[in-house]
Amino acid sequence: MLSTFLICRQNPSLKVQDYDPGYALRKIALLYEKNQNEEVAALVKGLSSYTLNKIYTEFPVDMFIDSLPHTLCIIYAVYSRVFAEVW
Repeated sequence: MLSTFLICRQNPSLKVQDYDPGYALRKIALLYEKNQNEEVAALVKGLSSYTLNKIYTEFPVDMFIDSLPHTLCIIYAVYSRVFAEVW
């Protein structure tokens, strides 16, 4: 319960691009658990390249695919960011 509180409590000056990889992954999991798929997609779109590269292999893509069409925005955000980094 304490970890959920710590994830929800944000420093107002902390921007998405400043998120630590571990924090970003926990935040994604928490938002996904609450069915806040648009917020997950927005978070993924706002992550720094460093953070995204550290955590994208840990994304539960299988769960996102199983939850289609509700999670299409998340899948689109992940793959558009990953492929944009490659190109």
